[in-house]
Amino acid sequence: MATRSAGAHGYCVGRIRCNPSIVAYHHPSALIIDDNDDVREVLEYFVAMAGYTVTGARNGREALEKLRSIHPCIITLDLMMPDMTGVDFRNAQLADETLRDVPVVVYSAAFNGAKTAARIGAVAFVEKSQSVNDLLQVIRQYCLK
Repeated sequence: MATRSAGAHGYCVGRIRCNPSIVAYHHPSALIIDDNDDVREVLEYFVAMAGYTVTGARNGREALEKLRSIHPCIITLDLMMPDMTGVDFRNAQLADETLRDVPVVVYSAAFNGAKTAARIGAVAFVEKSQSVNDLLQVIRQYCLK
């Protein structure tokens, strides 16, 4: 999956709260992890149009590989994926001291997704049935532009 970008201007948009201790160490980019090509590509499009560089991954293994080279300011994570689930990805991420500080927002339709997101230490949970704008609001909280 190609990396996408729609440009980068300013720091935070509107009344969005940013956490400088987190964003100061990351590039204005996002890693979108979802096994559903259509969902992932739609998210990539909207996040890129919001001004972020975007990289997509089809599963947790591919995401870990990419994460080691791109250093995004946030990760969006689906929980239900073949090969390596979202929970397995998050456990591997937390086990690696060079990757553990990248915040994760769970974007999933999984049953008990909010509880699972809290259990794995995600900064937020956004249900897939919600507006992409809800996800973008969370991304803006953790990413400089």
